[in-house]
Amino acid sequence: MDSATYVDGNTYDNYDLVPLYLEMVMEAAFHFPAGVDEYGYALDFITDGDEDSYTFRLYFNPIHNFWKRDILVHLENTQIASPTEKAYPSGWYWMRRGVEPGNSNFLILAVEDGVVYDGTTNVLPAHPGNLTGSVPGTEAVIDLFADGTFWGSSADAATYNSTNPIHIDSATAVGGLGAVMDPFTFTTGDTITAVPDVTNTFNFWYFTDPTDSDFLDPTDTDVVDFGPDSGSEKHGDWGFHPFMPIFTITST
Repeated sequence: MDSATYVDGNTYDNYDLVPLYLEMVMEAAFHFPAGVDEYGYALDFITDGDEDSYTFRLYFNPIHNFWKRDILVHLENTQIASPTEKAYPSGWYWMRRGVEPGNSNFLILAVEDGVVYDGTTNVLPAHPGNLTGSVPGTEAVIDLFADGTFWGSSADAATYNSTNPIHIDSATAVGGLGAVMDPFTFTTGDTITAVPDVTNTFNFWYFTDPTDSDFLDPTDTDVVDFGPDSGSEKHGDWGFHPFMPIFTITST
């Protein structure tokens, strides 16, 4: 923070952010029903110990082929690999919300590591929200929480790919992101220090009814479950909602 922009004696108690994405590392487990392309791959959770740490990006504003509300996971090809089938490339992946004949892959490549996307020789993959089927439109991929007031009143591609920016304002509760900032009073000549606290900044709806879950839950309930719906089978948690870090700011 540039202290030259602050006024001596003023108290500051609010921030406004226009974030591109939140990036976080989480313990996660992937679950696949039989018939899904990734069934039996190394990524598939079978028993405790198969969970792993993965990097996720949660997008609030669009860029390139990423839309608002997207959840992207970064995977190494060795994490995905099948002993009998060619591994997927390392890169960032969307995750399909539901699988069906013709759309049987859970992972959808968004950006491959090491590839320069120049728009001619290498073109960025199209956003999978354009896919059709039993889960058409923006319902094609797992995404962040539903809140029309926050994301935009129209839940369609035009809204999620719109350049109309998403703001996160600690003075309001819009979006339920828990955005807060401890107030501080500025004194001319002081150094302003901001310390973020990211403890407990991701919430997901864990299954409470075992009849809703067609997979073996990890013993650790802090492990986030990802997987597609397949007919009546549900292979992941329901609902993913991030919170903002708590910023403690001092002027000394």
